[in-house]
Amino acid sequence: MTPTLVWWLKIFIIGLMLHSIWGIVRSARNNHQLLPSSRKEWTKLFTELVYLCIALFLFFMVQRNFQQPLSAVLKYEGKELSQLKFNNLTEHRADELANYKGKTIILNVWATWCGPCRRELPDLNTLKADSKNKEFVVIALSDEADGTVEKFIQTVPRNIIYGTYRSHALLDSIGTRPISILIDKEGHVKNVVAGARGYSFFNDWVKD
Repeated sequence: MTPTLVWWLKIFIIGLMLHSIWGIVRSARNNHQLLPSSRKEWTKLFTELVYLCIALFLFFMVQRNFQQPLSAVLKYEGKELSQLKFNNLTEHRADELANYKGKTIILNVWATWCGPCRRELPDLNTLKADSKNKEFVVIALSDEADGTVEKFIQTVPRNIIYGTYRSHALLDSIGTRPISILIDKEGHVKNVVAGARGYSFFNDWVKD
C-alpha cells in the first residue's frame, strides 16, 4: 500500500469504529439503561460489538503491517540509504548498495515463505527484462539463510539481482513482506510501497 492509501484506509476503519460505538450508545440512550432488556436488543448490541472488534483488529493490522514499515522508510525520504551490504547470490560475491549509485533502483525486501512476494517476483523480473534502460536495476533482498534463498531462486526467472543481508537499521525495522523502495540515481529514497504489486504499477512507478 502507498502512504496515501493507508491513510484513507485508517480513516475508514476509524469511521467504522465510531459508527459501532455510536450504535451502542444510542441503544443505551433509547432504552434508558446500560444493558438491553430484550433478545432483539441483545442481538443488536452483540452485532455492534462484533463490528467494533473487527474494526479494532483491522486497525491493528494496518498499523503493524503497513503504517509502521512505511513510516520507517519515509524517515529516509530524500536521504541516502547508505551502508547496506549484502551477499549477491546472482553474481556470487559480496556487494553493497553504494556500488549501484548512478542507477535507478527498486529495492525489494522479500522472503521465500511470503506468498505475495513469490507472486510479485516474476513481474519484477519481466520489468527488468523488458527495460531498455541499462541504468535501472532491481535488487531483491531477504534476511533468510543463503541456502534457503539460493534453492528458491533456482525455480524463478533471474533477470534481477537476488541477495541476502544480515543486518541493517532500516531493513531490520521492517516486519512486513514484501516492501519495495524506489531509490534514485543519487542513492536517495524517493518512494515506498508495502504489499505486492504488479508489472503495470512498477513500470509506471519507475517512469514517474
